Amino acid sequence: MYFRGDKSGGVRLSKLDPFIKQLLLSLPEEAGNTGSEAAQDRILPHPGKDVGDDFMDLWREEIQPELLHIFQSSVETVRGDLQQLDEGTKNTVKIPGDHKDAWLNALNQARLCIAANEEFNEGDMADMMNPRIDNERDLALFKVHFFGLLQELLLREGQEDGSK
Repeated sequence: MYFRGDKSGGVRLSKLDPFIKQLLLSLPEEAGNTGSEAAQDRILPHPGKDVGDDFMDLWREEIQPELLHIFQSSVETVRGDLQQLDEGTKNTVKIPGDHKDAWLNALNQARLCIAANEEFNEGDMADMMNPRIDNERDLALFKVHFFGLLQELLLREGQEDGSK
C-alpha cells in the first residue's frame, strides 16, 4: 500500500492488496456498529456525574442527536469515497482534502466501536508485536491498529500541508 498526499491537500491510497482493500471496505460498517451498549457508551460517553438535570435534558435532546448526525455524515462521506474500490479491479482510493476530517471521525468511531464490542483491554491494545490473525477477535484487533495507523498518516499529512 502506498500513501501519498497530493497538491490539493488530499491523499491517495494506492496499490492496495485484496486484504487491505477489504479492511478499508469494512470501515463504514465497523464505524456504524454502535448497537451494543458498550459501543454507545464509548461513542457518546455520559457527560459526568455532577451535571444537573437541565444539562442532561439538553444533552439528550440537542447534543447527542447532533453528535450522531456528525458521526453518520462522516461515515457516509467515507462510504462514498470507498465506492472507488467497488469499480471492478480498482485498488486506489483518493481522499479529497475536505474529506480528511470525515475519515478521521469514521476511523476513530470504528476503532472505539470495535474495541468496545470486542471488550479489548490495555494488554490487548498494547500487543502490536505479534500481529497474528488466527480468529475473528485477532482480525478485529488488527483492524483497530490498522485504522489507527491510517489516522496517524492522515494527521501527519495534514501537518505537512500546514507547514508548506
